[in-house]
Amino acid sequence: MGPFMLKNLKIRTKIISVVALLGVIAIGGLVYVVEEFRGADAAYSAFIDHEALAAMQASRASASATAAVLQATVVSDLTPGTPDFDAAIAAPSKMPQARERLQQAADLVPNRKPAIDEIIAGIDEMDALSKKVVDQAKAGDRTNARATAAELNAKLSVVTPKLIANNDALMVQLNDCGDALSATVNSRILYCFVLIGLAVLAAIGISIWIAQAGIAAPMARFRQRMTRLAEGETASAVDGMDRKDEVGEMA
Repeated sequence: MGPFMLKNLKIRTKIISVVALLGVIAIGGLVYVVEEFRGADAAYSAFIDHEALAAMQASRASASATAAVLQATVVSDLTPGTPDFDAAIAAPSKMPQARERLQQAADLVPNRKPAIDEIIAGIDEMDALSKKVVDQAKAGDRTNARATAAELNAKLSVVTPKLIANNDALMVQLNDCGDALSATVNSRILYCFVLIGLAVLAAIGISIWIAQAGIAAPMARFRQRMTRLAEGETASAVDGMDRKDEVGEMA
């Protein structure tokens, strides 16, 4: 808004322009903040859908594998034909469930896939041993069933540290991603407030300039000229004759 416009715009128009400018800044700032928070919400949703879910699935896979080994071990100690034996073998093995959960974790966090694939290979071996225990127990070969169950538990002892290491790695990644997201959101919030604050300060500065240059200063000059006119000084020109606003009209 240059000097020409200050001279030609009505005072009401000047005031409305200032209010409109502040309104535009407020609405623009609000829209910007909303968009930033939508982006942050999308990032958090992706984070929960991937790293957080993968960590949970990997942890649940560990529990499923341990439960499956315990189930096979119990079967090896039971007598075929008894209600307890029938109930034990009727319950589905949780080993496929462990494999499925690990595969989901690998799909969600691809950088953990090599380590998880190695664990899944161990899970497949334990699954085969579990089935072997059940077959031997059904055949009444308790001695070999117990021997296979011992082999199964030994295999679990090998796979368990890998499961724990994978769970720990996923938790570290979960924490790191969470910290990174928090830092990003905090920086965006700070940036928004700084940007909006600077815009508001600029608008206030423009408002003060418009009020001073477009209203107060011309009115002060006009008052001084009226004072000199009342004192009898009529030779000097009246300032503001070229203005189109209320000051010009009074001049």
